[in-house]
Amino acid sequence: MRPVLEVRELGFAYGNGVLFRGVSFALARGEALAVLGPSGSGKTTLLHLLAGLLPLQEGEVFWEGEAIRDLGEARLAPRRLRFLGLVFQHHFLFPELTALENVLAPGYLAGRVDKAWALSLLARLGLKERAHFLPQRLSGGRGNGWPWPGPST
Repeated sequence: MRPVLEVRELGFAYGNGVLFRGVSFALARGEALAVLGPSGSGKTTLLHLLAGLLPLQEGEVFWEGEAIRDLGEARLAPRRLRFLGLVFQHHFLFPELTALENVLAPGYLAGRVDKAWALSLLARLGLKERAHFLPQRLSGGRGNGWPWPGPST
């Protein structure tokens, strides 16, 4: 079976400093991978490269066997919408939409809205009871029902 995501010899440098080099892995459908490291080690940069949000410097990234380098932004953006989701360190939620509406927003863009699925995602995060809260009423850190320890606030 072809990997859903494959990375071959990925490398990235800022200015004179090499951030990382030789990153390779493959993920099949249903598999997960945790990226761990200290602040500044390149975790966010790696995710941006995997999502096609930064241009590749070294190596290749494949989505379902197709090199993202070959897609071009006109084909990459709609594939990105359907292929992956990123949760950024700074949440970038629409302040005028509820938690549920924020979860549903990508589905509206992709033409597939599934309210039951969105509610199940919120439930997995311990936020189902807050589905109709605006973002300013949601916690971004430790306490307030957040299911794992976050940064001190």
